Amino acid sequence: TDPNPLFLADPPAPEIFSVTPTNPTDCGANNGQIIISGGGGNGSLEYSIDNGETWQADGGIVTDLGPGTYIIKLRNADGTCEITHPTPIVLEDPPLPIIDLVSNTAITDCNASDGTITITASGGTGSLEYSIDGGLTWFSNEGFFTGLGPGSYKIRVRNNDGTCIVTNPTDVILNDPP
Repeated sequence: TDPNPLFLADPPAPEIFSVTPTNPTDCGANNGQIIISGGGGNGSLEYSIDNGETWQADGGIVTDLGPGTYIIKLRNADGTCEITHPTPIVLEDPPLPIIDLVSNTAITDCNASDGTITITASGGTGSLEYSIDGGLTWFSNEGFFTGLGPGSYKIRVRNNDGTCIVTNPTDVILNDPP
């Protein structure tokens, strides 16, 4: 037997300690992030959030992310010993409000301001806010507007934290009677 045997071993494997996701704060915003904490391995580490398509050695903080599913991988910087986080990370937008119904009552007399608009909405997060001027002003009035004169009203609904605005597909038109 050889008195000096040669032993071959794999490089040490890195380990993912934790993955901390933060969802985007607004619908359509790309401000989510994923923090990957890892260690071990051989030398510096590289991180991937796209199943190994691209790699970065930025310390495991990935920002400016939109909603989506992210497959987390970690490897030695020399490309050896790649490991995958067991669970895909899903970032989600806050839920959108839904405009269920918009109704109105007509103005009763020429130059009167007695028209109304009622907006019924659901979904979203927290209480909802309503706008009849295209989002210039917002109200927490449960979607009931009174004392309206003739005009075109642009209906919007949003979450009360200002996120996720939805627009009614048609404006409400209040006219004076003939």
